[in-house]
Amino acid sequence: MSILEFIGEIGRAEKIYRKPNIPRGKADNAILSYCSKLRYNDIEVLIDETVFGNAKAGIIITANAIYGKESFCDPFQYSLDKITSILAKKSLVTTSIYINQRPVIKLTQPTGAALVYLFNRIEHYLKHMKAIPKIATEDYPETRSPAPQPCEVTLLTE
Repeated sequence: MSILEFIGEIGRAEKIYRKPNIPRGKADNAILSYCSKLRYNDIEVLIDETVFGNAKAGIIITANAIYGKESFCDPFQYSLDKITSILAKKSLVTTSIYINQRPVIKLTQPTGAALVYLFNRIEHYLKHMKAIPKIATEDYPETRSPAPQPCEVTLLTE
C-alpha cells in the first residue's frame, strides 16, 4: 500500500496539496528551495508554508522521505525508514511538527486540524510498513533467515 493510499483524501485543506493536484510552480519553487535532488513526480504531498503561496518554505513528502524548510532556517530531511515517531501538535497560532520526538518545523499557513489528520495518517502508515516484514517472515518460512546450525562435536576416545 502506498503512502497516498494510506493518507486517503485530505479534502479541501488550504495549502496542502496531494498528488496529482500539486501545482507545478509551487513544486518547482519548493524543490529549488530545500530539496534540489527531487523531481516533480517524486512528490506525494506538498505543504506550502508561505503567506503569498510561492512554497519556498514548507514540507514535501515523498514515498521515501520528508523534506522541509521553515522560513529563515536551514532545510531538513528525514528518511521514512529512520522515523520512529511523527506528530503534529496544534496550538493557538501554530502547528508544530515533531519527528523522532524533536521539533523540526512550525507551520502557520495550513489549518492545524488538517495537519494533525495528515501526520496522524503518516504515523499509522509508518507503523504499518514496519510491521510488514515481521508478518511476511512469520507467514512465509522461506523468507526467514536460516537457523544457526548446531556445532558438530566429535568426542575423542582413547
